[in-house]
Amino acid sequence: FIPFFIGRTDCSAAPDINLANYAEPYKSFPDALAGFGHNYDLFRDHFNFTVREFVAALGAHTLGNVHLKYSGFGDGLTPWVEEWWLLNNKFYTELLDVYGVSDVGNRHRDWAQLINQNDSGLWEWVDDPQRRLLMLNADMALVKDIDDSIINENTGRISCTYHECPNNTATLPFVKMYHHDNQLWLDDFAKVFTKMILTGYDVNEMTILAPDAYFETTPTPEDNGGTSDAQRLKVVFATMSWILMLFFCDFVIVI
Repeated sequence: FIPFFIGRTDCSAAPDINLANYAEPYKSFPDALAGFGHNYDLFRDHFNFTVREFVAALGAHTLGNVHLKYSGFGDGLTPWVEEWWLLNNKFYTELLDVYGVSDVGNRHRDWAQLINQNDSGLWEWVDDPQRRLLMLNADMALVKDIDDSIINENTGRISCTYHECPNNTATLPFVKMYHHDNQLWLDDFAKVFTKMILTGYDVNEMTILAPDAYFETTPTPEDNGGTSDAQRLKVVFATMSWILMLFFCDFVIVI
């Protein structure tokens, strides 16, 4: 199971952080517009993540939606995957395009980077022309090496297309690995989630939130890479944990 630990101590100045009181350089936030280098460096330096752990952590984008109001991306609420309420490996499957780097078979997402249609000025990767799904530069950087192709750091525009950008050879093997093995990703994600949330603390200093609510499952795939009923129930706890972790992550990096 994927436990959520509570018991971290808030910064004494939270939530009103005055950067003037802290020495430079300040710790940066993960950047949706950036490529692999910036975001991986943050997770490596603050959480001691390996590349594999970093790729596993981003698979959490299989849950939830992008909120236009708060992020400037998408159209109202736009998901990364079609079944955005399930905790599974579909994020990796969607990243892989059959005409690019994937061996998904007949699946095809013609990913194209377009400017947001709601005039936010930000560029996003959409399954053109339908725009039902969305990927950020931070996501696309798991399969494509876009670090040197970002034209504008403020808008995230890239100079190459999905088919023209070179592959990210550091991360692509792990994306393919998780695409092919849902249980492997679930196992790795559970470990990396726990590692992240316990950063800076001993496990004995923390308390598992609602331990009786968790349960172990043995997935029974409905098809290749499918999702069992137990995994569907499990997503309730995982969603709660990931939402809380986003706030936790921001706090840890800011201080």
